[in-house]
Amino acid sequence: MLRVPFRVQRQPALSGREVGYAALTAVCAAARRRAVDSVRFAIDDPSLIADLRRHDAVPPPLAMPYVRLGCALNQFRRYEIADLPPGDADLSARARSEAAMHVAA
Repeated sequence: MLRVPFRVQRQPALSGREVGYAALTAVCAAARRRAVDSVRFAIDDPSLIADLRRHDAVPPPLAMPYVRLGCALNQFRRYEIADLPPGDADLSARARSEAAMHVAA
């Protein structure tokens, strides 16, 4: 397991979407620092997955995070965005809980 710290400015109108962008961008950077060149991200965020798969327009406040994340993903020789397998929901819930605790602190 790899824990990667990241910062994000919360925007209530985005319903937490900005958190997924910031987290995945930070994980990409950590993987590249470790010379990883091929990755598969299993993500428990349907809106983030949809944004990355469809390449549709995102809300204006997500435009720059979307571009930053795209650049981070494109640094890999190969990457895949996948839905989180049902058995991994515990890990996702734990990560969300830890992130919420840090926001409250």
